Amino acid sequence: MTTKIGRKRSNATLRCCLKPIPSRPRANPASRARHACARAASIDLPQGFVWLDGVTPGELHWLWAGRLPLAKLCLVEGESNAGKSTLMRAVVASVTTGRALPGDVSRDAKLPQAVFWMSTEEDPAVDILPALAAAGADTAQVAVLGVDRDWQPVDANMAALERAVLDHSVALIVLDAGKDFVGELPDETEIRVRAVCRPWVKLAARTGVCVAFLRHWRKGSGPASQRGAGSLAWRAVARHSIAVAKRGTQRIVAVEKQARAGTVPSLAFTIADDGSIHWDGEVEVTADQLAAHDGSGPLRLSRFSEAVRALEGELAGGERPAADVRRTMMAEGFTGSTIDRAAKEAGIVRAGAGKSTMWRMPD
Repeated sequence: MTTKIGRKRSNATLRCCLKPIPSRPRANPASRARHACARAASIDLPQGFVWLDGVTPGELHWLWAGRLPLAKLCLVEGESNAGKSTLMRAVVASVTTGRALPGDVSRDAKLPQAVFWMSTEEDPAVDILPALAAAGADTAQVAVLGVDRDWQPVDANMAALERAVLDHSVALIVLDAGKDFVGELPDETEIRVRAVCRPWVKLAARTGVCVAFLRHWRKGSGPASQRGAGSLAWRAVARHSIAVAKRGTQRIVAVEKQARAGTVPSLAFTIADDGSIHWDGEVEVTADQLAAHDGSGPLRLSRFSEAVRALEGELAGGERPAADVRRTMMAEGFTGSTIDRAAKEAGIVRAGAGKSTMWRMPD
């Protein structure tokens, strides 16, 4: 039986527990009035601040859709001899000739643009020129800073580089290897890494150029975000990161960190004896799986890549009615939208219209 005193204590405890949580105090009307008067009188903000209602919404533009954004510092990292430089030479070929890369419809209508290639590991005459020519690049659109030149990112050099990027409409700067172009770095604390990368981040933002920073993975396995050589701060500074790994006879490029949300498929490629690239299609593997993989076992092609190969097989004998091809492929489990995407990827040539449409492989 509860006593009177006990009931009083219980009620007091209940009132204490049910006491309303204080709400966030409202802005002082006088403070609101001062803010309005300051805006009306155009009183200056501290240097570097802007009111968002005066900012025009922007859009992220891509050098390679979903993989290499413009106006950003991007990491291109992976195992030693995985093909990072070879991949970037294929990107240079695309930029300098205007040819599209796999999955990149955004470059179809773009004019060729210039590239700056900065390397501390390769000789321009012996290594860089022959490799870029084999990749199909327009070498007249590429300016090179080779292993025989000592270059430091001091203010004067960065200012001259920025002027050159603007004067020559440069779309891509390749730093191979990236750490060789950030100046002296006695240790890799986050503060120091951010400080040495800041000139490159600002250069990219002011000029719209994509700065590709090549970096090796450490030996071993683990999440892709932790495989990069050195401090994790390098990944924190970069707005976008792609990983390159070798698996059997193939090389895989996968997005590891994205500047914007979205899903971008991984791509497989092989490297020919002359250093050129042959794209093998999409594969179902992530950057983390590549980083944790021991390199054994086959990689599974994505359903889309299977559709491209099936379509090429259907048209290997020559022109056929599109309706027949679609019917056969749908019987194999491919959807109509996947077939349409595969036809676009394979560059199928169409003739006729409606039910009489004919498909054939490009010449």
